[in-house]
Amino acid sequence: MMTLSQWIPSCESTNSYLKSLLTYGLCDGDWIASYEQTQGRGRRENTWLSQDGNLHLSVYHSAISNEYLTWVPLLSAVSVIQAFEKLGSSLPIRIKWPNDLYFQARKVGGILCEASSLHGILSVVIGIGINLQSYHSDLPSTTVGSFFGHLPPGLTRESLANAIRVFLEFNLKQLNAGNLTAIRSCYEKWSLIKQGHEITWRESGLPFFGRMVRLGDHGELWVRDSKSSTARALLSEVVSLVRLNSAEDSTEAC
Repeated sequence: MMTLSQWIPSCESTNSYLKSLLTYGLCDGDWIASYEQTQGRGRRENTWLSQDGNLHLSVYHSAISNEYLTWVPLLSAVSVIQAFEKLGSSLPIRIKWPNDLYFQARKVGGILCEASSLHGILSVVIGIGINLQSYHSDLPSTTVGSFFGHLPPGLTRESLANAIRVFLEFNLKQLNAGNLTAIRSCYEKWSLIKQGHEITWRESGLPFFGRMVRLGDHGELWVRDSKSSTARALLSEVVSLVRLNSAEDSTEAC
């Protein structure tokens, strides 16, 4: 059994790095952070362009209850916003279901959760990427630094990584104990997509238009498309909000 908690200069992907060590035995809460990623990954095999100056963090947690596994991506997004608030940031980051992080209608961060089972123990590697100071100009992204003009005192990638890990550990303990109320409440307050909002999504390559109905008991998104009166659940589809700017007006804290 090994313990891992360190920053490294560069790697292909912090998630891939941490997953490669699973067979050696990791401890709950082990983590790796890199100042640069050369082959960062996102959901659906998308590339996450990871430049120096940003946060690239992966955290390992084991003994995750299979009953609540689908809540881990949503919980992780909540933990990131809680970490920003803990550090005194007034940045109004919001969550686009299930776990993309947005600011001023542009993506500022993403989360990739990868579950695995080893010797009957369910574990998950939670990868978190935050654009703190740089982003690729060809993509609809932004940075935390653009809001402040520069990163404020006390908000560094090191302090942010530490705070995220603390909130992840606390929230995962609450999740495994079945205490979903606070996590769900925070998620719904910070979610860009709220009940009744007009949204678009794709299923089997086909576009759909409709409205959000509710957030399900397992973190799924219940929707009703414009051509049907029957609500159905989206599990991992790419969802877009029709009026993204207006949805970010809320500044509620959790």
